[in-house]
Amino acid sequence: MATSQEIALLQIDQISNQEAYWVFSKQQIEFIISDFSPHPSTLGSAFSGEVSFQDKLLPIIHLEKHFALETKVTNIAEKYIILKAPTNTETLLHIAIRAIYPLRIRSLNFSTMVAMHSGLSQNGADILGAFLDDHNTLYIVPNINTIFEKMKKSSNT
Repeated sequence: MATSQEIALLQIDQISNQEAYWVFSKQQIEFIISDFSPHPSTLGSAFSGEVSFQDKLLPIIHLEKHFALETKVTNIAEKYIILKAPTNTETLLHIAIRAIYPLRIRSLNFSTMVAMHSGLSQNGADILGAFLDDHNTLYIVPNINTIFEKMKKSSNT
């Protein structure tokens, strides 16, 4: 019996009047933190701070800020999603991303096609892909490792 791959979807404020989502593999999601005290970043000003998770300080990445997307939501109840991503050195990178909308888990059983343009005005090369479904909803897969390395490099300059 074939199993269906599950993905995690995190809504983005509309991009060019399109409904849009960040897409992650369900296996990348470690934990969701809603009760936290962010710390100043020890990695540099490009990061939005750090959160404590399992006795480690993890860098906070705001994807919307990295891609120069405006957040239209007011009264944001912030949560942070702890993600893991493999690196080239066979270790796991752990980071926290800001979540202002609920995280949804969905089976990857809907058809998509490659989007010709992601709608991202800044750092558009920092994605693994962009896809559209039959309802013209945009799904963007961010490259967490590339974003982390670029932010770390810009903090060191």
